[in-house]
Amino acid sequence: MPRYYLTKLSVEGFRGIKNEGDPLTLRFKPDAVNSIYAQNGIGKTSLFEAISYAIFGKLPKLDGLQRSERPETYYVNRFHTGGVGSITLEFKPDDGTAAVEIVVQRTAAGQRTVTSPTGHADPEAFLASLAEDFTVVDYTKFARFIDDTPLDRGRTFSSLIGLARFAHLHQRFDQASNTRAFNTDFQMAALKAKLDAAERLVRDCRAAALSAFEAVTGTAIQDLSAEEQRIAEVTAALAAVPTLARAFAGKNILTVDMDAARAAIVAAEGGPAKAEYQKVLRNIEALAQSAPASEVAADIAMLLDLARRHDAAVALAGSKSRQDLFEAAKGAVAEADWSDPHQCPVCDTRIEEPIAARMERLLERYREADQLGEDLKQVVTASVWLDWLNKLEGCAALTIADDKKHRANIRQLASEGRLTEGRLREAVDSAQQLEEERKTTLETAQKREQELQAELSPSLVALTQQLEAGSRFREAILGHRTAAKDAGIWRTHKKWRERWQTFISTAAKAVGEAESRLATQRINAIEASYQELFRGLVRGGVDMRPKLERSSDSQDVDLKLENFYGEAGISARAVLSESYRNAIAGAIFFAAAVKQSGPARFMVLDDITSSFDGGHQFALMEALRTKLQASAAADGLQFIVLSHDTLLEKYFDKTASEQVGWHHQRLQGAAPTGNVYASQLDANRLKTLATTHLLAGQVDIGQPFVRQYLEFKLSQIISKLKIPVPPDYAIRSDNKTVGNAIDAISAAIDLYDGCGKLVLSAQQKSDFRNQHVPAIIANYVSHYETGGGTPINAHVLLGVLQSVDDLAECFRYDDTSKTPPERKWYRNLGQR
Repeated sequence: MPRYYLTKLSVEGFRGIKNEGDPLTLRFKPDAVNSIYAQNGIGKTSLFEAISYAIFGKLPKLDGLQRSERPETYYVNRFHTGGVGSITLEFKPDDGTAAVEIVVQRTAAGQRTVTSPTGHADPEAFLASLAEDFTVVDYTKFARFIDDTPLDRGRTFSSLIGLARFAHLHQRFDQASNTRAFNTDFQMAALKAKLDAAERLVRDCRAAALSAFEAVTGTAIQDLSAEEQRIAEVTAALAAVPTLARAFAGKNILTVDMDAARAAIVAAEGGPAKAEYQKVLRNIEALAQSAPASEVAADIAMLLDLARRHDAAVALAGSKSRQDLFEAAKGAVAEADWSDPHQCPVCDTRIEEPIAARMERLLERYREADQLGEDLKQVVTASVWLDWLNKLEGCAALTIADDKKHRANIRQLASEGRLTEGRLREAVDSAQQLEEERKTTLETAQKREQELQAELSPSLVALTQQLEAGSRFREAILGHRTAAKDAGIWRTHKKWRERWQTFISTAAKAVGEAESRLATQRINAIEASYQELFRGLVRGGVDMRPKLERSSDSQDVDLKLENFYGEAGISARAVLSESYRNAIAGAIFFAAAVKQSGPARFMVLDDITSSFDGGHQFALMEALRTKLQASAAADGLQFIVLSHDTLLEKYFDKTASEQVGWHHQRLQGAAPTGNVYASQLDANRLKTLATTHLLAGQVDIGQPFVRQYLEFKLSQIISKLKIPVPPDYAIRSDNKTVGNAIDAISAAIDLYDGCGKLVLSAQQKSDFRNQHVPAIIANYVSHYETGGGTPINAHVLLGVLQSVDDLAECFRYDDTSKTPPERKWYRNLGQR
């Protein structure tokens, strides 16, 4: 699969680049470090943002603004009358196939369109494939990598080493296997409550059936394993009674018409007291079954306590509408471009506690309230007290008005998270009144039972009791079947869900271990590279040996120093100065990026040296040029460096003029209201600028450029021919004067000439000593240094420029071994 260099960037109407009708266009060389210099406010960062927006589709700097600031209105240049920002990028593949050109446009309304003049089938997907963490890097990203928490650093590093998708998968598996999330998503508490209720009903029905069986047959049994046999035995015992034989003909206890059987008893014996006695027995049974279980008191106490804590948590958290506000505020301060972590993005108040920490603390209150609400809902679902209340409110022996029934409303409020302690206590008090009514009604019914037993014959009483026991047996068996079936269904669901939990937990563990091993392998693979790079960037000091350590059971990545003045395992974040910290980040970013094999084979760097010391800046640039760029290494990258540092500009200018593998451009203009232009900086830039101004009669403007051109050419001669200079000249920039440079060159010529080793021809030696140096000194240097005499005119200065070029030619020769002959610099004053 080919990888792509960025070879052209054209911008119009985006951010600080207006250039209406005349796009700012820059070309980049694939096999070189490409540097762009501009003073602050000219549009350098706008170029960086244009590339970032084209590839990533957003700008975190703007997305982090408050909605009231209308961040969407700052993408398109506010002074561009067309109201459309246009970004054109050209990507050249490294396999020699055709280049890909993509145009990204954004309207003032925020609509983004992506097209490809070269006919790429899916330009948006192509740009997305380039969206790696190392593609566009600024100072903030460097600094954040060091200052991040180990978890955030680990996630960033996963992207750097090509494991972003794997890390994302790992994160998803962790979320899916989280026990709390699993229990909530799969409603395990509710399922357990349903299963517990069904199993409790199975037990209650079994006990009722065993008791009723003994009352009907006179025989005690311990289980219902032979259910059909037990049904047959109860049926036989009742069918053997002559009064009931006809009612049970061809039927069993489950299918018999119980009302017909009761009517048969009444008809056989006669009298209304018998019918009343049957009804009293049924009421006594219903009232007895509605009695509270022993667990009810503890259950209601737990419910009331949980409801009280839920009320307190809700009151502490406050209005639900504020939760969204807190979430938004936390998200705003988490953005990379939010500069002050202590300033509130909503009211701009600055507090001592970090805003993110405060928002998290406030949001935790909502999470706690929500969790207590969920707990209350699950407890209500499985409540023994609520089951008892259901029986009590449904008891046929009691007459209860609808406004006295609370169970349904309690369940609904709990499911909606609106159940309060006050409402629950109201229901508890009402249930207690119903319980007193149940006891009174039961006592009355039992008293009436005794009265009727005294009036009726013992045989009738016994037969009635036996038939009602059979009715209870039937209801218990039918209830047992239903409850057992429900329990089996819930048990199966629980088993399936637990199997899924086992699977996803095992899978999450396997993915986590695989991702950890792979990340560790890749960390180890680049360890030597980033340590060597760091050593080169801060050479001369202690070899601190930074080391990335990946946690074995999480995505955390710690950054330690193996040798901090003899101590090991020291936190880099805690002890290093900003320049050293950024050097570590740079070394890690570059070492990781070079190892990648994705579509992007370029890095765009914006002001990454802002906090570097001067020496570290140059060391970083030299590392890019000699070790990391595409022409220096088989797997090297194309680098595009943007900077406003004047010290680096001199380095860029000199390196681009003297070294292969460096391409330099400078931005000039009047952003954001005017046009911005790019000029390529090469060896003839100063001469061109001087000539242009002198021919236009602008002597005062052109004269300094003549001086700079002379200094540049003398420095070039010294560099190309490796002419020895005094230490002060090499170290102190204020000693790099024209006079000192000419003195050093002259002294070197005299030395080689005295030894008979001088490679210059006699004519070149004569021209240098007797013609060009005197002409330059007489016509310009002395005049310029003293500032005296008649003002020098443009023609004299143009002559000085020619003399400078002629002087430089004294140190070049024609290489006739090539056709046509090639003009070259002497290797040094002693050899070609």
